Amino acid sequence: MFVVVFVLSVMLARNWFLAALIGGAAVWAIALPYHAPLALTISMATFNSALIVPFSPGPMTVTDAALLLAWSGVPLVIMLRRFPADTVYMVQTNKAIFAGVLIYLVALGTIIISRGVGFGFLGDSAGGGKVYFRQLVSVILPLLFVVTPVDERNFLRLATLYFMFSLTYLISDAVLAIMPGAANLILSMLQLPTDAAFFEFSTRQFGFRRLQSLFYVCPKIVFALLMYFSLKDVLGRRAWWLIPTILAILAAGLGSGHRANLIHTGVVMIVLFWVQKAYTPRNLILIASTTILGLALLYGTAEFMPAAVQRAISFLPGIEVDSNVAADAAATWSSRIETTRRGAEMIPDYWLLGRGFTRYADLIPNSREVLDSVAYAVLQGYFLNGFVGLMVNTGLLGTLGLSIFLFAGARLAGNVVGQARAVGFESTLARTASVVASLYFVDLVFFFLLEGNVDWALSRFGMYVGILFACERLLRERLLAETETTGLTEPEPAR
Repeated sequence: MFVVVFVLSVMLARNWFLAALIGGAAVWAIALPYHAPLALTISMATFNSALIVPFSPGPMTVTDAALLLAWSGVPLVIMLRRFPADTVYMVQTNKAIFAGVLIYLVALGTIIISRGVGFGFLGDSAGGGKVYFRQLVSVILPLLFVVTPVDERNFLRLATLYFMFSLTYLISDAVLAIMPGAANLILSMLQLPTDAAFFEFSTRQFGFRRLQSLFYVCPKIVFALLMYFSLKDVLGRRAWWLIPTILAILAAGLGSGHRANLIHTGVVMIVLFWVQKAYTPRNLILIASTTILGLALLYGTAEFMPAAVQRAISFLPGIEVDSNVAADAAATWSSRIETTRRGAEMIPDYWLLGRGFTRYADLIPNSREVLDSVAYAVLQGYFLNGFVGLMVNTGLLGTLGLSIFLFAGARLAGNVVGQARAVGFESTLARTASVVASLYFVDLVFFFLLEGNVDWALSRFGMYVGILFACERLLRERLLAETETTGLTEPEPAR
């Protein structure tokens, strides 16, 4: 035995890679009982962040790396029966969610086997490996939140980080724009917003700067605020500072040049208004007054605003903006319609099996420069419509599976809204549940009608569903505790 230990010691001393590999495996095995809670904590906190595993190929996001832990932690929890007592109840009452995920998983497996996939060690985007990897690790998200309990205080902290960690995108975007010399180092630890590199290229060509990170960050800061202040607070005694703060944050977001910055956030606020039942005559008058004043300010100062801001508000009827900005915005809208139309024409060719997630434009050198936006989007599989994107990329089975999952998730969100109303929006937990449910409803509609990002659909809505599962459990426990307390304090009836 001594000889074996001595020989292994000599081998490890001469091979640092092998030593690190064995050490990592040992740490992984020791931490195995904690994999599920670690996966939930890290994945939820970093989901909207720019954080990636430093110097990793792909690159791999911290969220994806955390979800790898779930694939070892969740089976262990189930085998040892360490899940909460209500786990079976939650699975049975939400069978459609898990059925939809399984059907979609079968569709992905069928496409991978039939069409092939190039992983390139998670970095070969042309082969679709990164997209498949993200979706496959995200399959476990709903089950992770069901079998892993989290107490209310920690859940609210994670929900705050879920929104606030989006600030990390400002760092990577700012470094690319201001300090391109340091970009290689910073971008080995932080990823860029989706179109940030293309926007920076456009800035150098045409002098039209847009910071896409503002679109990622500003709405989420508003939603974080709404976790801690109900709409009655926003429109009530704290209106004097909350309304100007929210408007200022949204105004900063216009620097992204995205029209969806105002449209999406505005629709979420309207849905949240309905969820929290804040529609009193006084509140309606206050909202109408604030909207009129805001529109008057926009219409009166639009021509003096930066080009990116002008582009973001160019959808308002009759507003005067720079002619080049107006032409750019109009061209984007027409190209979106054309992209969806071409995708619809491709459905008869791919409706049965799906084309898969191969990134054909990545096979063309400098594809963003040599292809027009429509051709690039079609080759990459971005069709800006959820139904069209699902039918072309995943076929009938994938469309069926993800649709079942999404609409079953909407049913869960509706149930959570009912529980939040029963608890009352004086509770931070109820407000958080209402914000996430409102986001789910609005993003579901936007996904099918305007956005259609199939690559991220399972991951994004899977996280929503997981958070809603946590909200449903915590709200149910809160209501049960209140019922028991009421029962204990009620006087006995007279005999």
